[in-house]
Amino acid sequence: LILYSKFEKKDYKGAIKDFDFAYKNSNDEYSVMHFDNKITVKYIIKDYKSAIEDFDREIASAKTEEIRDSFLWDKAQFLYNIALYDKSLEIYDELISRSDEDDVYLIKNRLYYERAQVYDKLHLTLLAIKDRFIADALDIEEDYKKPIPRPVLLIDDLQSF
Repeated sequence: LILYSKFEKKDYKGAIKDFDFAYKNSNDEYSVMHFDNKITVKYIIKDYKSAIEDFDREIASAKTEEIRDSFLWDKAQFLYNIALYDKSLEIYDELISRSDEDDVYLIKNRLYYERAQVYDKLHLTLLAIKDRFIADALDIEEDYKKPIPRPVLLIDDLQSF
């Protein structure tokens, strides 16, 4: 796949440019995948500041609350993975407070479960236990009881942008 060749060759700056180009120029269901791949490459090369700026730009320009929430959630997970737990917690708090209004995109039980992981990292054990209890009371599925995911390259063998 052409889009992934620079990444495979460890030309990370070129891969970031390619994924960014694909993100900005595709209007299909793969568009966000290209953004996620750009963020993943920045995570791999530890260009955290630029990745956070990318998230902030997308959050600020989101056309709908659902899109904004999706980028916020991804940013919260990214911040968790780079050990910026306090900033991650702020976003989880915001998303949980709004999850009553949006129960389609903001899966409340999963948000509570992930926030519990942030509390664990902050050594706020009682708050973590409380959030896990709430997640269980909201009938969280076992599939959602996983660690907050690390950024990974998403590959679609149908794309050759």
